[in-house]
Amino acid sequence: MMIGKGKFKIENFMVLLLLWTTILVQSPGKEIIALGDEDGIGALIYPGQAKEGPDGNIYVYDQKDAFIKIYSPEGKFLKVIGGSAEGPGFIKRTDGVNIGFTPESNLFFTEYFGGHPWITIMALDGKFHNTLHLKVNAAYFGVENAISLPDGGFLIEFAFIGESQKTKKYFLQTSPKELCRIDSKGQIISSIRKTSYFTHISKLERGANLEIPFTPLFKWCPFRNDTIIFTDGVDQYLTVLNYKGDLINKIKILIPEAQKVTGKDLDKWREERKKNFLKTQRGVEWYSTYGNVIEEYKDSIYPKKPILEDITATPGGNILITGTWNEKKSGRNFWLIDENGKLQAEIVSDIISVSISRNFIFFIKTDTDDEDNEVAYCFKRNGEEHKDLLSMTDRLVLIKSTNAKE
Repeated sequence: MMIGKGKFKIENFMVLLLLWTTILVQSPGKEIIALGDEDGIGALIYPGQAKEGPDGNIYVYDQKDAFIKIYSPEGKFLKVIGGSAEGPGFIKRTDGVNIGFTPESNLFFTEYFGGHPWITIMALDGKFHNTLHLKVNAAYFGVENAISLPDGGFLIEFAFIGESQKTKKYFLQTSPKELCRIDSKGQIISSIRKTSYFTHISKLERGANLEIPFTPLFKWCPFRNDTIIFTDGVDQYLTVLNYKGDLINKIKILIPEAQKVTGKDLDKWREERKKNFLKTQRGVEWYSTYGNVIEEYKDSIYPKKPILEDITATPGGNILITGTWNEKKSGRNFWLIDENGKLQAEIVSDIISVSISRNFIFFIKTDTDDEDNEVAYCFKRNGEEHKDLLSMTDRLVLIKSTNAKE
């Protein structure tokens, strides 16, 4: 179609754009499933993890009502598991839950501080199966993450209550973490990795604390041949360890180096924290009593800013890396690398998280109409992991276009 010597009018351009968008939505392999896009108990308000189950269905934990919600591969709501309550089969600490699946095709979930001190195992039909009590030498602990092993045991990331260290003007508090292997009876077999970073600042020796910025991370994922990959989020090498904690290898990742923490970085952190407090009268009162301790934090304990937020292993033997938020790009990088650190694909997006399963790619993003809510999406994979990840760019355009029309 040519108009006036080959120049398109803006009206024609918009018609073509609408036509292209419609074709893309309806084209095989381009569909997007908005999980929980319905009323009632099947709705998702604050989705956390979204995973593909061994039965092919989709399992999403909704932190809002503490249900693990199950959807068909086409996104149709089926049923719920769990719910907020005390006792086996239920969730006590609703905002710190990790879900996964065992080799026997059961569902499991763990809880953070204040939750049940065990791993809950459920049948996929929602019936309670059993609990695995964790034999930990600590009066109080939480579970950050867990992976089921073929022998009936687990890899468990434990969190503990740390110590306080007094400085001239404030207290610094640690947050110890330890990655362990446990057996099928909940007994710790080995300690793989542990850290005890200073993570909080406070005027009091205990309590009334605030997170300090740029703390190194504790991120890991299972790898091949009974190994795990670990990163502190700062080092440009991923550390490969066996289940005994022995160093096996280091993988260099070709992503931007960690940048030095500057005085401007700390000024911005203080400004943002103070602004959040001053939104309410209660916040103003809390800040004047305890929160103003941030004014005393003039020098960063940690010299560099983390360059990534998470790592996950993919079914194809690759590693998916989630970068930190980049204000200049108004988004974050997602890098897919192979076992040698070679870049396979890279996208930049404002989404919160991405994960790759056997048949799906899942991603979570902030609701454009309500920033307090999050939306979980997925689409069926068509081929190789790097191609599927790159195809997200078109799908994100579709989501923005659809939201704009609504």
